[in-house]
Amino acid sequence: MISVRLSDTGARPILLQIDSGSDGPILFGGKKELEKSLLKRATRPGPEVGEARRAFAVLPPQDVKLGNRTLRSVPFVTPSSAATNSSDREEDGVLATVLFGRVYISHSNHYISFDMK
Repeated sequence: MISVRLSDTGARPILLQIDSGSDGPILFGGKKELEKSLLKRATRPGPEVGEARRAFAVLPPQDVKLGNRTLRSVPFVTPSSAATNSSDREEDGVLATVLFGRVYISHSNHYISFDMK
């Protein structure tokens, strides 16, 4: 997990799980701090979108501060179903590796290195 700051969550850093299998970044519901500031602004896709895509609501694009670098206008989604939102998780969401050109993870030394696109 890594700590990042989003443009709409104020000073509070959030924890994101790095995931190479995700198509995009996801924020989980059930976190009071995120519910107040960001998740309440999620919009549900319209009926012309397939069922799988309607399972998620789209959040306003976020600037993600990762160390001393910033990813601009990152499109996050959040699960629409309360069953998939969990307040007992340590992490606040998922950061997909598709946002980066290259990713190196050193499990033995406990660090991760990103090459921005």
